Amino acid sequence: ELNEAMQRTGLLRQQVEVLEKQNGTLNDDLAKEREELEDLRIQTAQAEATIKHLMEQKRRHDEALSVYAADKEELDNRLAESLTQIQALDGARQQLKTELKAKAEEVARHIKNETALRERADKLASEAKEDRREREKAVAAM
Repeated sequence: ELNEAMQRTGLLRQQVEVLEKQNGTLNDDLAKEREELEDLRIQTAQAEATIKHLMEQKRRHDEALSVYAADKEELDNRLAESLTQIQALDGARQQLKTELKAKAEEVARHIKNETALRERADKLASEAKEDRREREKAVAAM
């Protein structure tokens, strides 16, 4: 029984080590995902600022169009460019939002996995502690 308990304790220790390594890997992955998520947030903020800037440009273009009717064709072309940029940036913003959501879901999965690994490691540690107590009782009984 003592040998079996010692073997089980050794196996449990190995399992705990494997789980700790997996947890470290997941922590590294989670840190990378958080960095990527922050990068996406920054890119989204930049895209939104650019869109705001372009919307302001469009407003100014509209005012100039009413004042300078003679330059209507030129101003219409500039407005078309701005609208194209706005649409492109809005598309990029939508894509970034989708990617941000996907990254957030991935981070949530990593957190869930990390929690499950920690719970498993805690359980294994508790089992190892209980096995040690039983082994100590067995040795004391001898």
